[in-house]
Amino acid sequence: MSILQDNTSSAAMERLDSVVDRLCHPESLDKVWHCSARGMAMPSLDRLNEIMDRLRAALFPGYFGAARVWRESMRHHLAANLDSVYRLLAEQIQGYGLGVMNARAAYYAKKDDRFASFLTEGRSFGPHGTGLTIANSIDHYDDALSQELTNLTVTANLKMREIGFKPYVAPALSSGALSLLLTLRGEWHCGSVFLDGIYMGVKNRYTPAGIETEVLPHIPDALFGHIRDAAEHLKEVL
Repeated sequence: MSILQDNTSSAAMERLDSVVDRLCHPESLDKVWHCSARGMAMPSLDRLNEIMDRLRAALFPGYFGAARVWRESMRHHLAANLDSVYRLLAEQIQGYGLGVMNARAAYYAKKDDRFASFLTEGRSFGPHGTGLTIANSIDHYDDALSQELTNLTVTANLKMREIGFKPYVAPALSSGALSLLLTLRGEWHCGSVFLDGIYMGVKNRYTPAGIETEVLPHIPDALFGHIRDAAEHLKEVL
């Protein structure tokens, strides 16, 4: 009996070794393996755990979450959990359209010396398209120059179409590949994150504590006005 068990165990271990070898093969592993940046999971496993806990508490009150839920407080119980789920999910989503707009502005800044300050001092804010604001500089903001650069940036793809090309490579690189790599590395990049009920494009980065948006010590009044108008427009669209 022991000899039979030994043979069975040996055969089973050989099969398991074979399965492990195949799972570790680069062709299999590379498609599913994710190496977290600086110990940070993408998306945040802690956030996902909390989302699932709150969904269970909302869908099955009394079975999960608070030990006792009274009918009189049921509405508050559901609203509190679902509001938290909404906000937690929103933090796990980011739009990357601002990346290509920032790259377009940098292109024009390299071509025209009037916009050169954008390369070291400039910023991009807002959505991809209507409401976008390109600031030529934060410290030396020029509203006229910034509006001109913004217009060039917004209409750049139309100029490409006029000469017979459909712009898709640049967005795939600047809004896609490069921005995603910066995100995974926890480095600063341009993207739309959830702020005050809308997704607003700003400079941001992912940290183990969550999304960190750039805090500027001073924003010129004219620039702030453009950003505020863009936010109000997005709220109207929603």
